[in-house]
Amino acid sequence: MVHAARLVALETLADWQLDLMADDVALCMSELMANALTHARAPIDRLMPDKVVLGLRHFPGTCLFVEVGDCDSNAPRFPSEADDDLESMLAVDGRGLLIVRELADDLWWRRRGTGGKYVYARLDTRRYYESENEVCR
Repeated sequence: MVHAARLVALETLADWQLDLMADDVALCMSELMANALTHARAPIDRLMPDKVVLGLRHFPGTCLFVEVGDCDSNAPRFPSEADDDLESMLAVDGRGLLIVRELADDLWWRRRGTGGKYVYARLDTRRYYESENEVCR
């Protein structure tokens, strides 16, 4: 599923002509999807069709949101400045949100009305396109 989410992100960005953002958005999508699939496992007898949902929202000339929803209502453990030590960075697990925090301009979450949560990463398009003097569509 992570690979499929990454491909959807890459194809969507190509359609939107946002190729300069593709690597960062695909990595954010992959990390958030992997977290959702790892940490938000529903018991097998209550699998829901919307166990994990993903979305991309583009606000032309401003930003793009990467959204991943899952059925677990527990708050994600966002990295803090204290997690920037060498031991945390070298750990096998727990680096996904560190990576997303570094790539995204903002990272937050909210509870879903149907149970579960959404995690959002906002990437500002100006960061990718103003230096290139390209028009963001």
